[in-house]
Amino acid sequence: MRKLIVHPFYDYEKEEAWLNQKAAQGQALVWYCWIFYRFEPCEPGAWTYRLDYLSHPVWHPKSKEYFSFLREMGIEKVGGWIYWATLRKPAADGPFQLYSDRDSRMRHNLRISRWFGLGALGELLAFLLMLRGILGFHLESCPTFWDTHIFLTALPLLFFALLLRLRHKFRKRALRERKEQQISET
Repeated sequence: MRKLIVHPFYDYEKEEAWLNQKAAQGQALVWYCWIFYRFEPCEPGAWTYRLDYLSHPVWHPKSKEYFSFLREMGIEKVGGWIYWATLRKPAADGPFQLYSDRDSRMRHNLRISRWFGLGALGELLAFLLMLRGILGFHLESCPTFWDTHIFLTALPLLFFALLLRLRHKFRKRALRERKEQQISET
């Protein structure tokens, strides 16, 4: 029986762990888009899942070439959303790592950090535009306007803070990889 689950994630490693835990319980991910996951029963532990943040959107020809290359290696794309792709490989085929060296892990985390940074800038811009609109409105003419819109104005500010925190988290991971690489080279 197919099962649709709505579950937001902000950390791809936690999402990977969750997908692999579901696979170990006999639930194979067969479709994914943003926060929507469709599972169907499978042999417990049949699949290993990885998430990849691509250089191009999933519909871009270069991404399609990449997926074709992965298919030749026995890896299939289960779903995607903008720059994110969910990939799986039969667990019986052995370990499944996309970024096996420090340099590629560092670049991957920096790309994710930039993604969250751009999102944070967008949310800050939305907050400032909404704030400008509220301050320009005559509050005396409509007192309920203030109550509703102050809440709505705070939402982009909250998302800004969340995205900025996530940007910092992935940038820190990338810098840790760089530091470990420098230590191992000396």
